[in-house]
Amino acid sequence: MRTPPLFAAAALTLVASQAQAQGEFTFNVNQSLSAWNWTANTSLGAMIGIPDNTFESAGTVDMNVEEGADPISSASYESAIVATVPAQLHGQIPNPIPIFPPLADVYIDNMVLSWTSPTFSVAADGSFTTDIVTTVISGDLTIVPLVGSTTVTPLAGTVSDPNPISGFVTSSGGSLHFDYDSTSVFVFDDPGSGLSATFTLTGRIDADADCPGATNYCSTNANSSGGPAVISLAGSSSLSANNWVLEAAPVPNNWGIFFYGGNQVAGGNGIPFGDGRLCVGAGQVFRGSPRLASGNVHSYDIGVQNPPSTNGTIHVGTEWHFQAWFRDPQGSGGSGFNLSNGLTVQACP
Repeated sequence: MRTPPLFAAAALTLVASQAQAQGEFTFNVNQSLSAWNWTANTSLGAMIGIPDNTFESAGTVDMNVEEGADPISSASYESAIVATVPAQLHGQIPNPIPIFPPLADVYIDNMVLSWTSPTFSVAADGSFTTDIVTTVISGDLTIVPLVGSTTVTPLAGTVSDPNPISGFVTSSGGSLHFDYDSTSVFVFDDPGSGLSATFTLTGRIDADADCPGATNYCSTNANSSGGPAVISLAGSSSLSANNWVLEAAPVPNNWGIFFYGGNQVAGGNGIPFGDGRLCVGAGQVFRGSPRLASGNVHSYDIGVQNPPSTNGTIHVGTEWHFQAWFRDPQGSGGSGFNLSNGLTVQACP
């Protein structure tokens, strides 16, 4: 099948240096497997936990998986929303005279943490080491001294020094898992009471992310088969499964191609093109071989482990946009061809 000059010209205008999107995965923290303890030394002495100094973590963590082969070759922590469970951590500074009340009760309420890291390398077995910076994004420190007034200090914006962590990030069955052990140290100063403290959190984060599904975007116009063509992923977005089968239907039983790239056109709205809309472009575009539709369906195995172009190799974490182009000489628009809508797929392990 010869590609019409109109499509070829349009494709050439889209060839440019492509900045493929890096893939960000949101992990859900496994609370029961994310156990922590805290210790604190203050200007009035060591603090003890009431009833103890243990807690768990719950929330989400965003990890960016950069381009690389499967298994994962590099990643970075982008952000997190992780809260302590229970929401209140309670400690006391004992009185040196045992029969007297404690020198102070200290409460940390509703503390939520985030953290970031530079991009780090991941070994073939999934192991990694890096430094993270932990930031308190919300929470209050309340000090109730034996003598004097109660003070409440917002903790938002408190930042730890970079601290080393070691752990694993692995993939299996189209899902991701990470775990690591960490120690974060914070220094708190309470101007009201004059109390200063070094607060140390030691524990483990264990989290999982599901492989996101494919999502449609853009729109198109009806073709001569009776409706607009909708593109879908009949297989899995898992690279290891190697069954990225694209389908577009309904389409006329004529020749067509699937093409893909790293960017959407016009913010995902597309632009008029032929009898439909061009949804994929604004960068380099890769085309599969021509296919003849049957039963008003175009089908194509994209071959993620053997792509049409080495530049179009699909790696874990990269996001790609797909569309079908097909001949439609009986179409109402008069151009002789039409397109499906667009499909966005994030590549999973």
